[in-house]
Amino acid sequence: MRSSRKRGTARVLSVLPDPTDRLRFRAMRASDLDDVAALLGDPRVMTYYPAPKNRDEAAAWIDANQRRYAADGHGLWIIETHDGAFVGDCGLTWQRVGGERKLEVGYHVRADLQGRGYATEAAVACRDLAVTATDAVELVAIVHPDNAASRRVAERVGMTDVGLDRDSAPSRRLLGMSLAARRTPQAFLTEYARLTDAHDLRRLAPLIAADATYWFTDGSHTGRDEILRAIALTFDTIPDEDYVITDIEWVAASLDLAVARYRFSWRGTVHGEAAEGARRGTNVMMRRAGSWVMTHEHLST
Repeated sequence: MRSSRKRGTARVLSVLPDPTDRLRFRAMRASDLDDVAALLGDPRVMTYYPAPKNRDEAAAWIDANQRRYAADGHGLWIIETHDGAFVGDCGLTWQRVGGERKLEVGYHVRADLQGRGYATEAAVACRDLAVTATDAVELVAIVHPDNAASRRVAERVGMTDVGLDRDSAPSRRLLGMSLAARRTPQAFLTEYARLTDAHDLRRLAPLIAADATYWFTDGSHTGRDEILRAIALTFDTIPDEDYVITDIEWVAASLDLAVARYRFSWRGTVHGEAAEGARRGTNVMMRRAGSWVMTHEHLST
């Protein structure tokens, strides 16, 4: 079920993440203070924070998430076993990253329960909720560069390294994934075109299948790495490129396979001279492991 009320670019959620095999979610309450204070006051849990939180700060943490529920429809939720045992918190919060508003999945698990997959299990459920109940195009995890365990959780959720957030002090490692790629092929193609226009190779790379084959005007390229090198060369040749796709025709669109034909146009500066062009493209997309990926691209005159 989705709410029609909006704030920013995300629909306000009216549901919690689905229960998992071992965990369930619920909103934080004032009565959770003892558990939350013990969690956030544990130096083992807070190793990569500036310092553990005291009881007043833990109370403020609960209050902040309750305000997020009211304003955004989501925040960090309590995660507990189906028997009601407190495990930690996990959820979706908006964060400022590099001057942009990003939807983050965050997680904290009791030190004595770490290493059992609880964080991954909860984060996957939150990811799935973000796909179906928000309009966010990307989900991120903000991780201390030395926090290998948290990074592994993000990778198991499906994220890849998209660089450092150098605007923060100290700098933070940013991992991310396309939520559009887990929705419809139409949403996926829109995001693919947006990242192409932005020349964002780091975020574009996971959208290309490892075994993809692309046909460009300079010939064919097989495998993600070779394709990315060819795309990078184009980006370097037209650094200020403005890229747009129009007239999209969906030749096929099923649960696991989609084919689109379209016109694309570009303009920019090539070797110091203004240039532009327009051609036709055909893309084949397949749904693998829950996400759409580009398996073939054919650009022609």
